[in-house]
Amino acid sequence: MLEKFVPFSMEVSVIAARNTKGEIKTFPLVENIHEENILRETIAPARVTETIAKKAEDIAKKTMAVFKGAGIFGIEMFVTKDSNILINEIAPRVHNSGHHTLQSSEISQFEQHLRAILGLELGSTKLKHNSIMYNILGDSGFTGEYLPLKISESGVFLKMYGKKISKPLRKLGHVNIIGINGESIDELLRKLQKIKEKTIVKPSD
Repeated sequence: MLEKFVPFSMEVSVIAARNTKGEIKTFPLVENIHEENILRETIAPARVTETIAKKAEDIAKKTMAVFKGAGIFGIEMFVTKDSNILINEIAPRVHNSGHHTLQSSEISQFEQHLRAILGLELGSTKLKHNSIMYNILGDSGFTGEYLPLKISESGVFLKMYGKKISKPLRKLGHVNIIGINGESIDELLRKLQKIKEKTIVKPSD
């Protein structure tokens, strides 16, 4: 199988929901940063123009209308260098790039998914706070049990997935860094740099 190379400037995604009655709602566009083909960071909202954000939202809604499925869909896209939007991948499930909604939004993607499949009215997807989701991955040179991670900081929410064994690049958990005091994306990125030091996976023995 051959795929055409796309000279994109940014990877983004829209978390979209459609309920069993056909109602469709989308969460604000987010920016995704990958390392070794694995999602590492999600920045909400994406650092793009309003025009690009609206274009991505419209494409996501049209996609959901065509699919006619119920539930949450993660719609991954490329922003090209000439400001076009191309769909890269569609995941019919709650999505890693939507984990920030647990603390950043008026409704989480998880509650929205349940509302969608139960035929309930969809909730507000308004983003209340700027946020960054950072995936905690297993170290590339280590396999085995690891020390439990602990973070106690205002606006920082750690979620570990209960996986006892770390494997190279395995997703072990994530951290949501939320601008609860109105912090800008740049301020949250500076905070993330300090938090990265606390999320290094180390052997337990």
